[in-house]
Amino acid sequence: MVSLALTLGLAGDLLRRDPDRVAVLLEEARSIARSALDDLRAVMHSIHPPVLADRGLGDAVRALVLVTIAVPLAGRADEPPRPRPYRARDRPAATGSAGHP
Repeated sequence: MVSLALTLGLAGDLLRRDPDRVAVLLEEARSIARSALDDLRAVMHSIHPPVLADRGLGDAVRALVLVTIAVPLAGRADEPPRPRPYRARDRPAATGSAGHP
């Protein structure tokens, strides 16, 4: 995308002085844009595979996983983790090593 912006900027600068060169730059910009869109489609396809839209999250994850592992969870899985309050006794372990080479 940066290359596209630079190419279009150069084409704009040359518009009055060298129209033939501008035509070449515009074709180059078109090619760069097509390539960027292809790359973006590939990335979006990997982020949002069709199986996710067609069959939902559970099937999409199962399609990516080679092994199924059952893990029992203690407590409620839908609750966010509780924050742990900072304790003064935790600090020396982190800062005490700074004084030792």
